[in-house]
Amino acid sequence: MFKVFPKKSRLKKVLIVLASLGILMLILPISMSIIFYIASRLSKPANLGVAKAKGVELSKVKGQTVMLIGAHPDDADWYAGGTLAALHKNGNKVVIIVATSGEKGGSEKNLGRTREQEQLKAAEYLQYDEVKFLRFKDRDLKDEVKLIPKLKSLIQEYKPKIIFTFDSEKEGYVYRHSDHKAAGAGALEAGKDFEDIDFYF
Repeated sequence: MFKVFPKKSRLKKVLIVLASLGILMLILPISMSIIFYIASRLSKPANLGVAKAKGVELSKVKGQTVMLIGAHPDDADWYAGGTLAALHKNGNKVVIIVATSGEKGGSEKNLGRTREQEQLKAAEYLQYDEVKFLRFKDRDLKDEVKLIPKLKSLIQEYKPKIIFTFDSEKEGYVYRHSDHKAAGAGALEAGKDFEDIDFYF
């Protein structure tokens, strides 16, 4: 049997629920901002002097091939777009390797194709020289089976002096992803057979 509450009692409950939702909507963005601020501080390099020295060192690189091995379209631009554009401007060839098409990054039909087209537009804007799509499965990238031989072949073909990739041992706090870890581990493993490659994470 249902209990019928008087109108005043129902109104009071509705007002309490609305007030609670209002407070939650105020607190949530603030708490998320605090969490992201703390996470970004934790993601900073342990030694800013070393990081700055590496940046100065990179700014002097000219006439080399620079490769970025990422997991998804937009990884290159999100993590190193400005640096890659500066390296291109300094006369280096910039090659982007995209392991997956990021087809599981949303609900849009043919999302992988859309994200590849967006990556090509970003590459044109930032003046990357080449973009290679490997089209492994998104959210199921494995570093050991097919990825490593493919990366070895690309390293052999392009002979990069510098490779940018994800740090597979010390992932960033803000955005962790198994595909990023696999891309980084695969790049390191594939590059072990080649001399004189500098890795940047």
